[in-house]
Amino acid sequence: MCSIISGSENNFRLRPFIALYSEPITPLVHVKEALGKLKFAARNGIPNVYTPAPNAGATAPVTLAGTIAQGAAEYLSGVVIAQLIKKGAPIIGGGTLFAMDMTTGVASYGSTENYLMDAAMTEVCKYFGLPVFSLSGCSSSKVFDGQATLESMFGTLSAALSGANLIHDVGYLEDGLCGSFEQVVITDEIIGMVKRYIQGITVDKNTLALDIIEKVGPGGNFLSEDHTYKNFKSEMFMPELIDRNVYANWKSAGAKTLETRVNEKVRQILSTYEPQPIDDRKLAAIDEYMSKI
Repeated sequence: MCSIISGSENNFRLRPFIALYSEPITPLVHVKEALGKLKFAARNGIPNVYTPAPNAGATAPVTLAGTIAQGAAEYLSGVVIAQLIKKGAPIIGGGTLFAMDMTTGVASYGSTENYLMDAAMTEVCKYFGLPVFSLSGCSSSKVFDGQATLESMFGTLSAALSGANLIHDVGYLEDGLCGSFEQVVITDEIIGMVKRYIQGITVDKNTLALDIIEKVGPGGNFLSEDHTYKNFKSEMFMPELIDRNVYANWKSAGAKTLETRVNEKVRQILSTYEPQPIDDRKLAAIDEYMSKI
C-alpha cells in the first residue's frame, strides 16, 4: 500500500513515510513476532525501529550503566540480524530505557533517569554511527495537567539536546497506556520553544547591532527602529498557547487557564481539519490489493 501511495517500491524506499516498530523482550530475548517484523522490514527496505525497553531494577540491572549496556546488546544484535538478512537494511534503535519506580512498580515515562539513559543510549548509537530512537512529549500523569506539561518539556528538551534522530511518543499519558490530544497540542508548542533554544544565538554584524545601539544612544528605545521590525520574527519564538499578557488583559479575555486554551485549540483543530485526499486511482489500486489478501 505504501508503494502504491509513493508511486513505486523504489520511490517508497527512497522516501519512506512509515516505519515498523518491534521490540526484543528484555532481558536478552528476541521473540518470534519481533524477529518476523525485523526480517520482513529488512527484505522490503522498510525502516524498522528495533528498540529494547529494559526497565532498570526489574528487567535490567538497577544501575543505569548496566541497563544501558544490556539495552545496547539487545539493539545491536538486532542490527546484526537485519544486516544478515539484507546488507544496508534501514534500522533505527536505541532507547526506550526505563527506571522502575520503586514505590509503585511503574516503568515511568516521566522519570529523570528515563531521559538520562535515553541521552546516554543516543551517545552509544552515535559512537557506532547508527540512527537512534528516543522519547519525548509523554508523561506518567493520568490527565493533561501541570505534571504532563512539565514532563513533556523536560523530555523534549533532553531528546533534542542529546541529538536523537527519531523522537517519538508525543501525546502519551499514564506511561504509554493512553493518549491525549491536549498533550499533543501543548507538546507542539514545547517543540517550537525547544527548536528555538537549540538554534542558539547568531553572532554577526546584523545581530550584534552595534550601529543601532550607537544610533539610539543612552536613554533611547529600539521599538521604532527598522532593525527591530526586520529581525524580531527570526529572533523570537512567538507562542500561541503560552500566555504573556498582564493580569488585567488576561482576566478581560476570560481568565483562561493553559488547560482551557489547549482544549479549545484541540476542538478547533478537530472541527476544521481536512485530511489531504488520496488520488482516486491510488485508492482503487489499494482496494484491489486488499481484495487479494
